[in-house]
Amino acid sequence: MSYSTLGFAAAMCVALAACSDGTGPRTMLVTRIDRAGLDSAGSLNVSFTITNVGTQPEEVPACGGQPGPRVQKEQGGRWEEFGGGLCLAIYSMVPVSLQPGASISGMSDVLRAGPGVYRLVISYQLDGSPRAVSEQFTVN
Repeated sequence: MSYSTLGFAAAMCVALAACSDGTGPRTMLVTRIDRAGLDSAGSLNVSFTITNVGTQPEEVPACGGQPGPRVQKEQGGRWEEFGGGLCLAIYSMVPVSLQPGASISGMSDVLRAGPGVYRLVISYQLDGSPRAVSEQFTVN
């Protein structure tokens, strides 16, 4: 292979690498925790607001038209699935399309949660990694 062909191939590889994004699709969903606490039975009650801060519509997973986040709990320095994200088959699982600048509020309840550090995961990338995640919050 000549040096000019090798140089062209190397330049193409650099250009393609610059255009790819190894982190997957981006989201412009921001999740604010409005209130979080434990009730007398030890259930975690979280009210939240999801806002699309981007310039394109974003799809929010939903159950019956209400946002359906997953709840993760910090365990030994790692985030583990804890609850939420379930939807009975009698309800529509069609995502809510959130237009730029729009917000939607919701509530999540998880039984027998107990004190700890939690976060909400609103959506996932195709590889299963979290895509839109709230800030962590602590309940006692």
